[in-house]
Amino acid sequence: KISEVINIPVGELFIEGDIENIPAVSTSALVNVVRKNERRKLILYNSDIEYMLLSPSFHGRSELAMMELEQGQNSGVPKRHPFGEEFILVLEGSLTIRINSDAFILGPGDSITFDATIAHSYGNYSNEKTVIISGNTPPVF
Repeated sequence: KISEVINIPVGELFIEGDIENIPAVSTSALVNVVRKNERRKLILYNSDIEYMLLSPSFHGRSELAMMELEQGQNSGVPKRHPFGEEFILVLEGSLTIRINSDAFILGPGDSITFDATIAHSYGNYSNEKTVIISGNTPPVF
């Protein structure tokens, strides 16, 4: 409410010094576009799932990948990462996600976030193709 009364963005309340002296950063240095036909593809050694990278590189603060899982395809044995958070959004089909001993079945439009240090796996146990977008922060590949 304070920022509304004095008519400045709330973030400016937390900047020390004169905002006019903050060096400008080129917008192009902060924006990355990955065209559909330029996506990198990755297949992990212990899986037959193809990851289509939506992130431009593994050097950012997060990574996004899209995967198409045919009937019966899964991520293999449960994995855990040393730190981070994971996000999955189902675009088409059905996805079963196992986190420790719990199972979650997600359909189109459903999403889940979880602590990536917890053992987790996922698979398509339906009769149709499943398409998901998965995000990790920080990147795990």
